Amino acid sequence: MPLVSVSRAAKLFQVSRPTLQRALKSGAITGEKSSAGGVELWQIDTAELARLYPLRKSEGGNLPRQDAQIGPPVDVAKTSEVSPLSDEVVRGLEGQLQAVKEELAAALAVSEERRRLLDEMVKALPRPAEPEKPRRGLWDRLRGR
Repeated sequence: MPLVSVSRAAKLFQVSRPTLQRALKSGAITGEKSSAGGVELWQIDTAELARLYPLRKSEGGNLPRQDAQIGPPVDVAKTSEVSPLSDEVVRGLEGQLQAVKEELAAALAVSEERRRLLDEMVKALPRPAEPEKPRRGLWDRLRGR
């Protein structure tokens, strides 16, 4: 996987640099340390970062493209040789898809009903009482405070 600097990792994963430094020091993530001109620089594998922190930027090209291929390269000529699915398999998959859609619709209806009930319950809760103002003493009342 591609290696990135601590600064670049902080920008990509929106994590502070001190947090990344602590994670490196504690061993929560691993990285490669290199020295350039007397300065130690850490290079962190993006897979290590993704294991702990979700990638928060939605840009398409935010990761370096060193080893971007996953698995063996696909031969385009061989992909056209794949036989189409039989009609029976397609009908079975369409039936499964329809069943899942129905389950999803039912689950959404239940969640909306629960949300409505929760909203009603929250509205029915008593509001907290206003705190009492402290009573003023005799001297405060005489002085006009």
